[in-house]
Amino acid sequence: MTRIRETKKRVIVLVLSMALLFSVLPVQSILAADVSREQASESVSEQEKLPGESEESVAKEVGTDNTGEESEAVGQSAQDSQPAEVTESMQEEQNVSPELQYVYVDKSYVAMPERQKILVSFGENTSLSDAVLVYSREGSGESQEVQASELQESSVLFQMDYVEESQAGVYQLLAVRMTVNGEEYELDFQEAGIDSRFGVNRECETEPDAVVEEIAEGAQSTGNKENDVTFVTVDSEGNLEEKGTVEEVLSEASERVATVSTSSEQAALAARAVTHDLVVVLDPGHGGGDPGARGNGANEKDLTLKIAKYCKNALEEYCGVTVYMTRETDRFVGANSTNANEDLAPRVEYAKSVNADLFVSIHLNSTGYGTAKGAEVYYPNSNYNVAVGNTGKEVAQNIQNELVALGITDRGIKIRNSANNSTYPDGSLQDYYAVIWQCKRAGIPGIIVEHAFIDNVDDYNKYLNSDAKLKKLGEADAAGIAKALGLEKGEWIEDKNGWWFRYSDGSYPKSTWKFIAGYWYHFGSDGYRQTGFITDGAKYYLDKEGKMAIGWKWIDDAWYYFNGSGAMATGWLWQGGAWYYLDKDGKMVTGWQTIDKTKYYFGTSGNMYTGTHVIDGTTCVFSSSGAYQITEGWKSENGKWYYMTGGVSAKGWSMIDNTWYYFDGSGVMQTGWVLVGGTWYYMNSSGKMLTGFQKIGNLTYYLSSSGAMVTGWLLVDKTWYYFNGSGAMQTGWLLLGNTWYYLNSDGKMATGLQKIGNATYYLTSSGAMAVGWVLIDKTWYYFNGSGAMQTGWLLLGNTWYYLKDDGKMATGWLTVNGAMYYFGTSGNMYTGTHVIDNVTYQFDASGACQSKEGWKTENGKTYYLVSGTAAKGWKFIENAWYYFEEDTGVMATGWLGQGDAWYYLKDSGVMQTGWLLEGNNWYYLNPETNAYGPAGVMAKGYREINGTWYYFEKTKSPVGSLSYEGVTPIMGESAIGKDKETVVKKMVRMFGNRTYPSEALEKGGAPDITTFCRILYDEAVLEGVKPEVVFGQAMKETGHLQFGGDVKVEQFNFAGLGATGNGEPGNSYESVQIGLRAQVQHLKAYASDEELKSECVDNRFKYVTRKCAPYVEWLGIQENPEGKGWAAEAKYGMSIMNSYIKPLL
Repeated sequence: MTRIRETKKRVIVLVLSMALLFSVLPVQSILAADVSREQASESVSEQEKLPGESEESVAKEVGTDNTGEESEAVGQSAQDSQPAEVTESMQEEQNVSPELQYVYVDKSYVAMPERQKILVSFGENTSLSDAVLVYSREGSGESQEVQASELQESSVLFQMDYVEESQAGVYQLLAVRMTVNGEEYELDFQEAGIDSRFGVNRECETEPDAVVEEIAEGAQSTGNKENDVTFVTVDSEGNLEEKGTVEEVLSEASERVATVSTSSEQAALAARAVTHDLVVVLDPGHGGGDPGARGNGANEKDLTLKIAKYCKNALEEYCGVTVYMTRETDRFVGANSTNANEDLAPRVEYAKSVNADLFVSIHLNSTGYGTAKGAEVYYPNSNYNVAVGNTGKEVAQNIQNELVALGITDRGIKIRNSANNSTYPDGSLQDYYAVIWQCKRAGIPGIIVEHAFIDNVDDYNKYLNSDAKLKKLGEADAAGIAKALGLEKGEWIEDKNGWWFRYSDGSYPKSTWKFIAGYWYHFGSDGYRQTGFITDGAKYYLDKEGKMAIGWKWIDDAWYYFNGSGAMATGWLWQGGAWYYLDKDGKMVTGWQTIDKTKYYFGTSGNMYTGTHVIDGTTCVFSSSGAYQITEGWKSENGKWYYMTGGVSAKGWSMIDNTWYYFDGSGVMQTGWVLVGGTWYYMNSSGKMLTGFQKIGNLTYYLSSSGAMVTGWLLVDKTWYYFNGSGAMQTGWLLLGNTWYYLNSDGKMATGLQKIGNATYYLTSSGAMAVGWVLIDKTWYYFNGSGAMQTGWLLLGNTWYYLKDDGKMATGWLTVNGAMYYFGTSGNMYTGTHVIDNVTYQFDASGACQSKEGWKTENGKTYYLVSGTAAKGWKFIENAWYYFEEDTGVMATGWLGQGDAWYYLKDSGVMQTGWLLEGNNWYYLNPETNAYGPAGVMAKGYREINGTWYYFEKTKSPVGSLSYEGVTPIMGESAIGKDKETVVKKMVRMFGNRTYPSEALEKGGAPDITTFCRILYDEAVLEGVKPEVVFGQAMKETGHLQFGGDVKVEQFNFAGLGATGNGEPGNSYESVQIGLRAQVQHLKAYASDEELKSECVDNRFKYVTRKCAPYVEWLGIQENPEGKGWAAEAKYGMSIMNSYIKPLL
């Protein structure tokens, strides 16, 4: 990615003024790269100065401080160009980096819920294919990104929606990444000198004027043409006009700001002034029990009352205004007020009661120290009601100007926001002063004028110590109000020839434009105000009262548009987010229009169509510039798809590329469920009509070959399915009429025996659930009223039946809960006396057979009856133990497990004791009850039998089988030789040709295997331990002295003493002899309770339970009868015997 580190040295300052819009935007400066003068001139459609006035007269009449010249309109009118198709000429190479033209932030303050729009424009030859805006919320520490919402050649539009309070804050633009002609670039705004921010439900401090001045100073400081500064203004229609100097821009910007800030509210005020009902309420601060500030022997409440009266007298000299005062005596304003705070709301309520257009609260300042001096005016912030804030600011500045002109120190005009974060209804920060925020909520501009400091001697003596001086303050207030509201001292006079305006000195205007009480009027050479259309450089319209028209006007059955200066617009017009076209006479066009050989369509409100629209029943497509497009094939517009043929969109069913699609009456391709002619169809996300089984959401549907949604029964591949009235495939139980059906989870209709939930049901070949007796495969089953298969006892009428666990009806002999029953061929239970197989049986009333005690075999199973009931559990019969199943009473044979104990029952049922050969394995069953357990229990682990020890498997299969015979004492004389040399030779011979670690063990005193074995022999014999046991264990633990585990050869540790795993190396010893001695002593601890013969070097000796493992085989913890031993490895001792000791014998 290429970083754009600098833009062209020629800079544009774009001053945005959205004149005559009720949602006023603050003026912002936007830094950008070069724009050709040709573009700027082609975009301007009308003059920016006021009609018929020189620059001097405009400044004089409006009362602004602007003295710079107004710019003249340049170039052709906007009617010679088209919207969104203005191009600029650039002679740059195609492969140069994109050059920034400008960045436009639509709103500096976004009041949620609202959408922010940001436009970034580059040079003409910049062909954008992708763009991403990077920005951040101040204080979050994280950047955010938004993809371009629209790309048009060299310009890109970004849109961000703010709808949740969590999004509130001040945002800063950081960078833009873009793909241009296949190359990726990144522009860092701060590196380019652009610091652009906006607030969401938060005030955002910006300093556009400082930026302009800084650029202006830089431009003026050099004569280098490469560093020229171009200044461009953008009017309300979106047209660009180039200015030569910063002074021209600032002059025009100031005038536009005044127009933007006050146009809407001044229009309303002026309309009321003409009918003599513009209302100003003067509020003398404090009063009654509230003296206000004190100083130099005076009370604020007395002086503010005098100033207010002088102001009222002066203001009433102007025409079109009515002045009220909240109090004209020394009293509280509120009838029930008892203090200053309670008396604030009644002042605003009074202003509301007289329909005030302006509220001016008159005060004097004080610090209590007498050091501060000067005048200042507080006005509303721009939150919540922007128009009120703008009007308040305008009046505040004009009053402050008049007060400063008297010589009073200028402390400026100010806003003060809530100190405790109170908010207006829209969530924005509220003003601090009660009269200001209460007035704003009532829609009234409210200001507080602090004229001077009553406790400052200088201010008091110069401006407050006499009525004459107080009068000057009141008259200054009146003059400021009059200038801000455009009030004149004069009157309208009507005679037979019309209306004219007479000033208080008797003179009157003629052949000129005049701004009177908020409106512009034009007076002819005879001094009478004019009406209707007039031409004065541009064309204007004056209504029947002579007021100059601004904005849209309905005149003689046609709409016209007059811009902020009143000039009638012709040609293309961008207004309120839409393009309009006004013909050469200024009339707004509607319907089909051909303009410069291009066809457009304008709605009944005049807005140019873009995108897809239905016109007279036909869907038409227009480009983003409004040009009518004859499109073939698929077209996407605003997220909707159309199929065009000859410029007309398809409607209804259409077969496209062998696939059916459906388009509604507007031509929009349908997706999802579509109802056509009473039939439902489903189109997937690409619009294709689906058929067959379809999983839609969480439900399954079947769509026929025609796409129609199926309902009711449907046979698919020889399987029945059911789809309910909404088309959803049925699963589970289904009741139709009086018949139940069951549909499996895949929708297939179930038949035959079915396990559903905890019950079994039978569904016939038609799917109907069966109830009552059913013959299945020559066997009878019974299904109760709910369809569930019956098991166990069943009483029907006066007859008992028994249904086995599988539901089959019982016949013949059957043992139930230990009792014998007999059921006839029809399943009926026998009672009373019956002859069965030539044997007479007696059955009681419950059906139980009254047989004698003894053995009984039934269906190949053996029972033992006691009083006619089958025995259960262990039973001692004829000097032998038998076991009968607890649930059925059937005699058990073979292995029988009870908990952890196992028993063996012969084929005759007799419990086995003693030795048992079964499956090539020997087992031992306890011959009688003893310490090992009850008689018959299978032996596990070591067991001494007739003086011989045997080991039976405890965990390894087959459990209980004999796997080892005998034990080997650890203590005693060697079994492999009578003398030392014989024993040593056998050990050396067994070690064989394995590598002996001579280099390491020589350091410990054993340079060879023979020396090693001699040391081992001496140490073993000394303590009475068999040498072969020590040798065998050492060979196992060290892998024939190869080591390789956690223990290293240098430790002289030959039995892993202290090596407990996980890398723990264990104990180390000073020599081979000491290491072997420790091993011998540890073995003796396990095998004997005798005292050691030598000093103990085994530091783990004390942890061993003495004589817990006297045999080698018992060194393994798992095999040790007490669960103790040397190692946890299975058959540890047996391994030493089998692999190391027995080969020595």
